[in-house]
Amino acid sequence: MAHSKYFAYYDLKGGTWTAVHAAGQPENFVSSNEVCLTYDLASDVLLYHSRTPVHGTLAVYDPAANAWSTPPTTFPPKEQISRYLHHMLLNSFYHPGLNVHFYYLAGDSSDETTRMLVYR
Repeated sequence: MAHSKYFAYYDLKGGTWTAVHAAGQPENFVSSNEVCLTYDLASDVLLYHSRTPVHGTLAVYDPAANAWSTPPTTFPPKEQISRYLHHMLLNSFYHPGLNVHFYYLAGDSSDETTRMLVYR
């Protein structure tokens, strides 16, 4: 769960919530249809993807290290963000069999701006 400066996860086995305050943590978690949280089973990390600020944010949380990192490149690329992500809805899921994150970007009543992006 992520909102504003708060990030927490729920331990299914223990039945408890744990607030996370880790090195490299994003300063502000956006909570809206502009954000996706997906868990990468193969790498045991959580991906936080936001289309805001304007050029997008991708942050990776490693629970074993209790640390956040930012990949060296912005996902999706800044050129794509500026071209077709204005007023878009963002949905995503992780497919463990393929070890792939899917991001579906759909413009408001516009077929020409719809994209499916894949991240591994």
